Amino acid sequence: MSQSNNRKTENTGTFSKAKKRKIGEENHRSQNTWKLLYFVTQVEANVQCLKCLHTVAVVKDYNIKRHYETTHMEYTVYTGKLSEDKLRRLESAVSKQKSYFTKIKTK
Repeated sequence: MSQSNNRKTENTGTFSKAKKRKIGEENHRSQNTWKLLYFVTQVEANVQCLKCLHTVAVVKDYNIKRHYETTHMEYTVYTGKLSEDKLRRLESAVSKQKSYFTKIKTK
C-alpha cells in the first residue's frame, strides 16, 4: 500500500485506510463576488451561469472562471455600473423563465 492512502492513528500506532474525499461532502458555497465577476447564481447545491443556464458541476473559483473565460469573453466589457445592470437584467430574465415553466408545470 502507498503511504499517501494510509493514516497513522495516534493512540494505537497502526495504519488505517484514509477516507476518500467526495465533492458533495466538501460543502462548497457560491460567493457573492462571483455574481458580478462571472454572472452566475447559486441554484440549490450548484452554480448556474445566467447567460447560457449551464450548471457548473464543481463549485470552485477555477471552474467558474474557466467556464466564463471560455464561453462568455464578450462580457468582459461590462464593469462597474454596466456589470450591475447586466446582472440584474439576466437575473430577471432567468426568474421570468423559471416562473413561466413553473406555471405550465402546475396547470
